[in-house]
Amino acid sequence: MKYVFIFLIAIVFSACIKNPSVEETNLSPTLKINSIQISGIGLDSIDLDISINIKNPYPIDINLKDIMVNVYYQDRIINSNNITGDIKLKSFVSSDIKLDSALSTIDLAKIIKDYTSVEYLPFKIEVAFTLPLPKNILGNYQLKDSIVLNIPTINPQFTLKSMEFQPPLNIKSVFNIKNNTEKNFTIDDIYYNINLNDKSFNGIAASVKNDDGSFDIILDDLNLFSIGVNALKDITNIELEIKTNIQLDGIPYKIPLDFKKKF
Repeated sequence: MKYVFIFLIAIVFSACIKNPSVEETNLSPTLKINSIQISGIGLDSIDLDISINIKNPYPIDINLKDIMVNVYYQDRIINSNNITGDIKLKSFVSSDIKLDSALSTIDLAKIIKDYTSVEYLPFKIEVAFTLPLPKNILGNYQLKDSIVLNIPTINPQFTLKSMEFQPPLNIKSVFNIKNNTEKNFTIDDIYYNINLNDKSFNGIAASVKNDDGSFDIILDDLNLFSIGVNALKDITNIELEIKTNIQLDGIPYKIPLDFKKKF
């Protein structure tokens, strides 16, 4: 019975090879990129949500372990991300699969000469993998698909602008966030958690837009009562975590901005 089953599979696979109208008979595996969206922006990266569809036309389940996401600019690969996992492609089924990938903004700024002087750049995003089929029947099957995506040029810089004592027991801290490219942005409500010498404060910060397009993030409700009135002069460790939404010109949705930084 085992050999009969293998023989039947061999017939199906050989039909894929010999039949000149493979596409018409739907016996060829396919890969299609459904969509790519920017899911988040940090100090170091632009995060991408990628949705793909893979059709398995064969009578066996196939386990897919590696998917490569390549990013091209002007026909040159500038970023590659090997996504590993264990994805099972059911027999005779088209499966929608979600992938997470990221672009290093630091690398982009180094590699692309005009990265900081424009608002966005066209990148070709390619998804590619080898479909592992039974070697004694057909061997491996390579699939790839790509789309062009205009990605905003984001290279955020975050600095501590000032920190001052305010009687009776408050600290006012001002941080500045700036995009070091031509792309403009706005920010929504800013949720923060700041750690001063291992004492945590959290809340909602105010923001003020400056003439240069940057934003001052103002934390003026940090009460020193829990760490002592003399703590300000002894602060040596400052950690800030920010969660907000960033709205980019030309992109009709808000993108999460989430990062941590030590000062």
